[in-house]
Amino acid sequence: MQAARQCNYHPHSAARAMRRGRFGRVACVVMRYGGKGTSHSTYTGYLDGATDELADRGYSAVFEPFHIDVRTKEFLEPPQLFSELAVDGIIGIDATGLVPDHVDERLAEMGSPVVWVNREPKPGVVCVNADEYGAARMLTRYVIEQGHRRIGYIGFVADHYAARDRYRGVLDELTEADLDTSALHLARSKWTYPGIARTVLVRIPRPTAAICYNRTVYDGALHVLAHEGARMPDDVALTYFASPWEVQYRSSFLTPMMEIPEILMAKRAVDILSELMAGGLPPDHATPIPGRLITTDTTVPQDGNLESKR
Repeated sequence: MQAARQCNYHPHSAARAMRRGRFGRVACVVMRYGGKGTSHSTYTGYLDGATDELADRGYSAVFEPFHIDVRTKEFLEPPQLFSELAVDGIIGIDATGLVPDHVDERLAEMGSPVVWVNREPKPGVVCVNADEYGAARMLTRYVIEQGHRRIGYIGFVADHYAARDRYRGVLDELTEADLDTSALHLARSKWTYPGIARTVLVRIPRPTAAICYNRTVYDGALHVLAHEGARMPDDVALTYFASPWEVQYRSSFLTPMMEIPEILMAKRAVDILSELMAGGLPPDHATPIPGRLITTDTTVPQDGNLESKR
């Protein structure tokens, strides 16, 4: 080691790869629905968790964007990864969870182990997901325990487990508590976010609390409340499903949140990928990872009667 320092010697990664037959690199495949410059903020937590865990295990991460046409689901340009195999494994990260079949087929042809995070479950595909159903029930139960009896939900119609499970969790928890479910709304994504929120918040009687699918929907709900002259949380208490960075840098401490376990999901994906790269067998089922409830000390109308407060 002393001689290496004196000679300013550094290991040659390419030579090591040729001798060992391993590259010490893992590709983080990032699905992007659109051309170059397309950005999806939901990647942050997954990438943070994956790169930290890979570094701890001595791997470097290579980011490979897969640009997909929104309409045809085909590649807008051939990915570099398919033309040159220079990684030991692949972690797939997708904003919507809807991965075209031809992507799975091409990745399988490469022969490297592949683990996905946050995608629609599919037979033969190893994937780590969040327990969205359990998280939705936990968040709804908390809102009920705060005294709310008129509770709305603002979400989307989408072929993805998160969209379905969040809605089902809210619906089942309200049904089990024998509460009204008429203020649960699922919109098509082509709607504007304030337009989606108006369907739930501009009604008589208005809900005293509303659960939003994500931060963007929450912002739209705030816009509607401001336009209607209503206050949050005094008139309507809002809550939403949040990424870790949104929890860390949240500007309002009046809003309870359900933190999506993006970092934990990515770390678990690296665990599974490491086992596969070492010759292990893929798991039959990856247990969904629970979310974390971020509570507040906000006061709410205990009787759920806004008219009496006025």
